Amino acid sequence: MLSEWVAGCSGMRNPLNYDLVLNTAHINPSTCADILLDASVNSAFAENDETRRELENRLLEARIEAALKSDMSMGRYAQHIQVRVENGGARLYGVVADGHSRQKAERIVAAQSGVQYVQNDIARINGFSS
Repeated sequence: MLSEWVAGCSGMRNPLNYDLVLNTAHINPSTCADILLDASVNSAFAENDETRRELENRLLEARIEAALKSDMSMGRYAQHIQVRVENGGARLYGVVADGHSRQKAERIVAAQSGVQYVQNDIARINGFSS
């Protein structure tokens, strides 16, 4: 059980998953706290319409990715499909082996609340296997 939990958290240790990484091996925790406090009151980091839209886009991406991965008919092809959302438009790209998987992915995405249109740029490559 613990090994499953650790495997599920593997992305937590990847600094690319964060907007800010403070290495406490090089900066003492008190200085890290000061940096975070300064950032929290800095107007450059304040919530605004643009940041709310960006967050909505990323949340919709996460919901779409979860829907693709949870659909059993997509099988392992879902892992080869990426999505990018911009103001309600979802762009799909990646590779699958057949047109059915390509169309199925588009239908799954179009059914998600908040998706206004889908641009399906998924490539179909004969002989591709996941």
